[in-house]
Amino acid sequence: MELEPIAGQLSKRSRARLDLEWSRVGLLGGRPVVLAASGAGRANAARAVERAAGQYLLRALVSTGWCGGLDPALRPGQVVVADRVLSLDPPAEFPACWPKGAPAGGIGRGIVLTVDRFVQSAQGKRELRLTGALAVEMEAAGVAAEAKKRNLPFYCIRAVSDDVTASFAIDYNRALLDDGRFSKARVVAQAGLSPARWKELLLFWRRARQAARALGAFFGSVQFEG
Repeated sequence: MELEPIAGQLSKRSRARLDLEWSRVGLLGGRPVVLAASGAGRANAARAVERAAGQYLLRALVSTGWCGGLDPALRPGQVVVADRVLSLDPPAEFPACWPKGAPAGGIGRGIVLTVDRFVQSAQGKRELRLTGALAVEMEAAGVAAEAKKRNLPFYCIRAVSDDVTASFAIDYNRALLDDGRFSKARVVAQAGLSPARWKELLLFWRRARQAARALGAFFGSVQFEG
């Protein structure tokens, strides 16, 4: 769902030869790209890179998808471009490149923080904001570590699915399966017969789709050099 609008920007699109949950290859701005999704978390993201590197000659790595806003200025659907990716556990910090053609305004730019759990509450986001990060997600540090290991340029492009004020009654960490996929059945079970929870769920997915469309438009307007 996060990558489909980006895949929509590809010409000569086809399925990739990867044993992953979802993958596509094609041309973006005339340059070959492979898109891969392997579930939530840095380990799954690193596995996607390893699988792709086993089949394709990679010249740059991009971590992309949804993020939670930590900076109060960020709104749902807004694109975030990292200049650094930060991990607290294990402690690590990785520089990130700026894509060619990216606009100077209208996007968030700064530190993106990778954590290992979905951040459920506004309070939790406010606490993470103390790290200096403007957004939080679950995969970028895994991709950045692979880029460093392979001496490849690294980019981190995210879009805000939930801002710093958003809290969730549905516990998405309880819905996370061992393989890194979120179980729709577990999410629906938590929503149950509660109108308030269904309202929360529908708002979240509407904003998540908005964020995915923003990523698709952004990828169609920039270039990743490598």
